[in-house]
Amino acid sequence: MSEEVKVLEMRTLNGADLFPMLAIIGKLNIKDEVVKLFDGGYSSQIDESKLIGLSDEEQEALKKEEADQQGKVVAAELLQVLLQNIGFVKNDINQLLANLTGKKPATIETLSLSEYTALLIEFAKKPELIDFFKSVGSLM
Repeated sequence: MSEEVKVLEMRTLNGADLFPMLAIIGKLNIKDEVVKLFDGGYSSQIDESKLIGLSDEEQEALKKEEADQQGKVVAAELLQVLLQNIGFVKNDINQLLANLTGKKPATIETLSLSEYTALLIEFAKKPELIDFFKSVGSLM
């Protein structure tokens, strides 16, 4: 029987989080990936043939579903890059997660593997994170 992993609660991202997140992106050297994700490298357009015969409401629902799916793909790809390079930014990530959870970095470092991974995944799912990447993409 598997035990449910308790994830630390995180506050909403705010302007003060911009600088540590930019530092992490810089260390990961993923600027090109971020720009590609938000500058048309991934199709934001739905295949028009899927909309034929649908009502306006159905079209909007389908467009929203496609956009949600696109957001999940973007988050998954960025999380993969982060996990592949976490050694380069371990201290920065731990400090950011500590700040977001109100804990000390030492507490974050001593989380179990499942708790730590769950915390990273919850961070990647934060809705305001997509806003952040859209903003960063426009700056680059």
